Amino acid sequence: GKIMTLLIILQILLLAGCFLTSLFVSHRIVGPLRKMMNMFEQAGRGDLVHKVRLREGDQFQELATTYNEMLSDLRNREERNLERMAAAIASIERVLDSAPVQESSPLKRELEEALATLKASQKTGATA
Repeated sequence: GKIMTLLIILQILLLAGCFLTSLFVSHRIVGPLRKMMNMFEQAGRGDLVHKVRLREGDQFQELATTYNEMLSDLRNREERNLERMAAAIASIERVLDSAPVQESSPLKRELEEALATLKASQKTGATA
């Protein structure tokens, strides 16, 4: 009787230990995956500022590092594109200011439309 009771108690303790261990490990897997999913959604909306920070001991550290590197590359690319847009805007403005183009000229209207499009894109890119 005593041996059977002892075995039952040991089994219950072993099952409880397994349950707690699996709960702990699953949080170290599911938590980072959920965080990464949220970060991918933010990046998809244009938020390229927030990096993924996982707790020490969390799984998928390499994935977070790769994501952060990708985010940095996208930010750098966006900055270069904004610089190119600014240069194109300045160039078109110089042409409009210096070239003898008639007010009703289709060329002037086309340049002004291109300029407006670039300025709108520049504002959108700067706020994204």
